[in-house]
Amino acid sequence: MNTVMHKIVEEGNTQSLQKVKTDEEVKKLPRRDIDGGWAWVVLLASYGAMFISSVTIYSGGLFYIVWLGKYKESETKTSLIGSLSISMVCLLGTGTAFIIIPVSIVVGYYFSKKRNTVLSMLTVCAAFGMFVSTPTTSFFLDKFGMTVTFIALAALQCQICITAVICKPSNLETKCNKKTKEFLHRAKSKSKYLRHCVKWLSIFNIFNNISFVLFLLSTVAWNLSQSVVLIHLPHFIKVNKFGDMHIYLAMCTFSICNALGRLLSALTAGKGGLDGILIHFGSLGIISVVSMTFPLYSDIPAGSYFLAGVTGFYTGAPNALMTPIAVDIAGIEHLATSSGLCYFASGIGYLIGPPLAGL
Repeated sequence: MNTVMHKIVEEGNTQSLQKVKTDEEVKKLPRRDIDGGWAWVVLLASYGAMFISSVTIYSGGLFYIVWLGKYKESETKTSLIGSLSISMVCLLGTGTAFIIIPVSIVVGYYFSKKRNTVLSMLTVCAAFGMFVSTPTTSFFLDKFGMTVTFIALAALQCQICITAVICKPSNLETKCNKKTKEFLHRAKSKSKYLRHCVKWLSIFNIFNNISFVLFLLSTVAWNLSQSVVLIHLPHFIKVNKFGDMHIYLAMCTFSICNALGRLLSALTAGKGGLDGILIHFGSLGIISVVSMTFPLYSDIPAGSYFLAGVTGFYTGAPNALMTPIAVDIAGIEHLATSSGLCYFASGIGYLIGPPLAGL
């Protein structure tokens, strides 16, 4: 049994799990849906889906204030609602996770020459959704209350079904999936037990890449910082009696700076530009300094704007580069796995950040 299993695993490592030579694969495929043609339709649909989903995801900070008044619980318990609403998306793959993760994977397979750019711009659309989320959610909460606002956001999310129909798999994605299925079929002929073992080994093989593991840990870190600002900053401003208008302006500042950070990172990183890893870890360093020194300037209204702006800008950069860096480190054959693990790491950051800050 051990000999057979070793043979299958070895075969998998040398054949099915070998890195896909993207450029060579693309040359052999029909050009109608790679870097052109239907790829542009899929790109627009994916951008629309990311924009709509972000309107809902980034409304947690405004709902947090409503929940505090409604449930009369501590900040730690109440912040769990906001953190769970986002972290469970990433950790358990429910709800919005069926949107943000698949669109990243689909777009990644549809583009070869400009893959990093289109993947980075995908997160820029999320930033614009964040910007629209603040005034829209505030308006509905003030005029119609929490229940109607939830219904309106749910109705908006339903429009993503249209984009889902458009995002069919590309030839490259189909070919990669076919290779995996062929390998698993060969394993099936040996033993059902071995088939499952090889399948899971092919998934967890990515954790042998130490660079990717460290990248996941850094992803947890910046999502922790971003979640604290999004969930707790609106309440902090309200408690310090700076006024509701300051809440609106601070969150708009975060959204605008976040969009700029994502856009500039998408345009400057990559071949011929700045190194994506350098931008990623440089951004994390700046965020840590600004966050740790916040008590020194938190008693003035401008301090909240400064924290929102800097955190927004420097979490926008790693957000935009998350999937491109993951693909560069892990390889295109691990696009789906690496992208999913990055969002899983993001969920962990969102899960522990707000409750930890509420203590």
